[in-house]
Amino acid sequence: MFKRVVVALDGSPTSEAAVPAACTVLPPAGGRLYLVHAIDAVDLERMGAWARYAFGRHVQAVASETETGASAARRYLADLAAALPGVDVTPVVRIGEAAHVIAAVAAEVEADLIVLASHGRSGISRLAVGSVAAAVVGLATVPVMVIGPCVPAPTVHADGPSGRGERRYAGVR
Repeated sequence: MFKRVVVALDGSPTSEAAVPAACTVLPPAGGRLYLVHAIDAVDLERMGAWARYAFGRHVQAVASETETGASAARRYLADLAAALPGVDVTPVVRIGEAAHVIAAVAAEVEADLIVLASHGRSGISRLAVGSVAAAVVGLATVPVMVIGPCVPAPTVHADGPSGRGERRYAGVR
């Protein structure tokens, strides 16, 4: 069994399929889930002087939108944690590229396992969007469990970080 499990969530029902899978590998007592949500904000500093000039007036708007997203993500993770009675949960919201955030959190908490769901994109959409799951597998220093897109989502779910629906997970302690 794994005592410290990082679960990557993006607010989609597909990503939430990783939660029950992660709960099945936790010991009955002494285990902890780290629910991780990454917010990929525009980093104007890395884009150089031209970007700062071109987007300078929008920097405040981007910062405000990022903070709003972080607040919504914290509420989303708190709602998920509340739906897991008897499971020790630590919600983590970070700003940064998802795969790097997930791998960094796993290293920081000395995780035994990372669990995430794949959206199953292929072809052009995978090239355009990329595969966070593949990137995490490449960056992680611990085992990674990837749940395929055919795994059923929770029976009831909220629509992303801003949703307020009730969640019930089949088979979760």
